[in-house]
Amino acid sequence: MRSIAGRLFFVGAVLCTGTTAATAQSNHFRGNACIQTVSAGCAAVGVTVGSCSTARYRPANYNGQGNSSRLSLFNPYYAQNFTLPTGSLVGAAFKSVNVTQVGQSATLYTATARIPAQAPASPVAATIYLNATIDINGFDSDAPTCNVRMRFQGQRFPL
Repeated sequence: MRSIAGRLFFVGAVLCTGTTAATAQSNHFRGNACIQTVSAGCAAVGVTVGSCSTARYRPANYNGQGNSSRLSLFNPYYAQNFTLPTGSLVGAAFKSVNVTQVGQSATLYTATARIPAQAPASPVAATIYLNATIDINGFDSDAPTCNVRMRFQGQRFPL
C-alpha cells in the first residue's frame, strides 16, 4: 500500500509540474542590450560604446502585465533597473524613471529615458522577438551627465 501511494504521489507531482510549466504566461523579454552611443560624461565611469549587458525588458501592459515599463541590465559586477511606474517609454518624449543600481553598494536615483523605436511597437502575446532603441540620460549614478543609446533585442519569456 505504501509503495502504491508513493508512486501515485510521484505521478501526480510530475503531472502537476508539467501543467504549470505548460501554462506559464509570457510576461517579459530576455536578451541583451548593447550601448551604441555615449556622451562625454560617460568616460568618467568607464561606460563605453560596445558594452553589452544581459537584459530583461517588460513593456507596459504586455500580455496582461501592469501599466509600467521595466528594463533590467545585468553585468558581472553590478546590475541596474530602470522603472517607469506608470505608462510606456515608447515615444519621442523622455520620461522620469526610478533607477536602482547595485554594485559596491545599492543606489537609488532618477534618470530620464525613452524608447524612440520598438518593433513591434505594441507587442502581443504571440510576439516572440522584440527589438528596441533605448535612450537613457543619467545612465550612472556616479556620472549624471552620462547619456547612452542602447539597442535591446530579446525573446519572450517563457517561450
